[in-house]
Amino acid sequence: AGVRPVFTFRNAPCWAAPAPCAPDAPNPVDPAFVDEYAHAAAQIALRYPALLAIEIWFEPNSAKFWGAPADPAAFSALVGAAAEAIHATGTGVQVYSGGLAPGMKNPDKIEYGTFLSQALDAGGVQGADAVAFHAVTEVPFKPGDDPTQRYLGRLRIQTQTLKTALAAHGLTRPIVFTQLSYSTG
Repeated sequence: AGVRPVFTFRNAPCWAAPAPCAPDAPNPVDPAFVDEYAHAAAQIALRYPALLAIEIWFEPNSAKFWGAPADPAAFSALVGAAAEAIHATGTGVQVYSGGLAPGMKNPDKIEYGTFLSQALDAGGVQGADAVAFHAVTEVPFKPGDDPTQRYLGRLRIQTQTLKTALAAHGLTRPIVFTQLSYSTG
């Protein structure tokens, strides 16, 4: 039918994660195992060459999904190594940097634009073919609300924030929305 999926690759097993490791929970990749992670990502591309892309991680700017305090430099190294390995397969599978979580900075999250800038400073994330973003509302939906009011405007502002971070590093990359949702909290 022409549908090409995007796989998200994340969470290190305990043998490849820094201690302490939480089984069955998000765990970042220990720097000593970045090459193994990249090799595994390349194997996914080889096994599924019809993929559109492999998204490297899920909301890496959030401690909740990184598995430790967000680390833009470690994330950038992970994306860079995975991108090099996936591109070397010759499959044409694209690499998306992990979908960034929207919202403001808090004790468990680095604001998405700041996180992207710091990841770009570290150098590896430039290897990605696109920057992924999770377009999740920050205000829960209430009965009678118009779900598009203010949502699309925020998406435009958020996209521009990411494009500005890329431009500050002399780069252009597509911004892809790999998660769209409207909270019903």
